[in-house]
Amino acid sequence: MDPEKPTFRPAQVVSEAEAGAAIGSGDPERIRLALIDGSRCLADTWAMRHAPALAAHFDAGVRWAAVFALDHARAGCVPALRDDFELIFLLERLAAQDPDASVRGMVATVFADVIAILLPSD
Repeated sequence: MDPEKPTFRPAQVVSEAEAGAAIGSGDPERIRLALIDGSRCLADTWAMRHAPALAAHFDAGVRWAAVFALDHARAGCVPALRDDFELIFLLERLAAQDPDASVRGMVATVFADVIAILLPSD
């Protein structure tokens, strides 16, 4: 298996309690999966509550999943970006400084998706 490409895993449905327990566990793999699954099936506010802080985690897989969760929550967070730039600053720092290329690549995806929302459509 190519270490650069994660294996496919179907999305799982998790409750807020299950995802919260995984995040509180301290286990990077459980945290990573909670961010991925939680961002797919829970409200955007859940991802916005957890992902920004976890984007600074020591584990690159957790950082990637945190940025992935932010991308999934973009519809809920983009309107706030007009008044609060903290999320943009966080993503900008990750894009410029994260040592892991997969994290930087996911940040690029988030930026592209956010720009698509912000640009007026004709």
